[in-house]
Amino acid sequence: MDSEHPAKKIILVDTSSFITLVEAGAENLLYGRSESVKVPEHVVSEVTDEPVMSELHRAIHSYDLTVSQTDHIARRHFPYYRAAAFHLDETTPFIRGELHWSGDAALVGTALHTSNVEIVTDDGYLRRRCRDLTIPVTGSLGILLDAVDESQISTTEALEILQQIQRSSAWLGDDLIERVEREIKESKRDEAASSQNTSR
Repeated sequence: MDSEHPAKKIILVDTSSFITLVEAGAENLLYGRSESVKVPEHVVSEVTDEPVMSELHRAIHSYDLTVSQTDHIARRHFPYYRAAAFHLDETTPFIRGELHWSGDAALVGTALHTSNVEIVTDDGYLRRRCRDLTIPVTGSLGILLDAVDESQISTTEALEILQQIQRSSAWLGDDLIERVEREIKESKRDEAASSQNTSR
């Protein structure tokens, strides 16, 4: 990674997780975070279905999310984006002499040249590639658990959102859903124990 050291952690959001959270009515879990939440412009261009596209543009115009101008950055850090494309089994994307990175390459390339960054994606292939490159990665369920841990939402709300995520178009295995449900319920027990201890 290069010498870029952002003042606070950067969360790079992929199309898949954004769609999942919007479909679950839980997109605010992204907006309420203390980190800088960004969406590369190439990811923005991949979002074409409603109501997700309208929500994405609303969030951008309301500064809930920031668009990362990948083309400008990629010209300065071309080797990182080329390496990202290579690790994703993509060719360097020249179209009529111009570079056109995929959303995945934009995410990984940005993460490779920026410190203190985490990618949010529900795409299994992209998650595996991130782990291969030691890039911190989480998904919509990780965002949900973070919200519980940070008391952004109650455990009851979290369980309701988890049900909505399970009904969304995201393909998330039953084992994973059950594990997250257990973690949320354990958090609820911890809350109850803490409350009981405080009341003594």
